[in-house]
Amino acid sequence: MTDTLEVSLFIFMLATFLGYAVITRVSNLLHTPLMSLTNALSAISVVGSLILAGAGETAYATILG
Repeated sequence: MTDTLEVSLFIFMLATFLGYAVITRVSNLLHTPLMSLTNALSAISVVGSLILAGAGETAYATILG
């Protein structure tokens, strides 16, 4: 694996765990049907893929994004 791919995977995993930690600390009184754990993790995945696709460093990263 290249260094760029390793860094990208590390950032993605870090963002996933950070998003999970943030969402689980929200009290139950603040949760709405639109704010679920699944939606938050999906949003993190979408943001990560947009960053990969927008960077345009390599064709592989753009396809993966």
